[in-house]
Amino acid sequence: MQAILHGIQKVDFVNDQGERIQGTKLFLSYRDEKVVGQKTDKLFLKAGYQLPQGLAPGAVLDMSFDISKHLDKIQVVSPPATK
Repeated sequence: MQAILHGIQKVDFVNDQGERIQGTKLFLSYRDEKVVGQKTDKLFLKAGYQLPQGLAPGAVLDMSFDISKHLDKIQVVSPPATK
């Protein structure tokens, strides 16, 4: 699946159960046959997940998921356009 990266947010907080949650949220848009235009979504990656080089807003990403819908692979296909 290809997606466009629109934003990156570092996450570090303690939830209601006292667990520390650390990671990165990626804000994406991609084509979905059930949506006219682009579908938007966010993807949470736990701390320690190896983020690819060149990850920046505007980049085109290629992602694949395993049968449990967990992210299996993410790579930057096209870096953000420079102005």
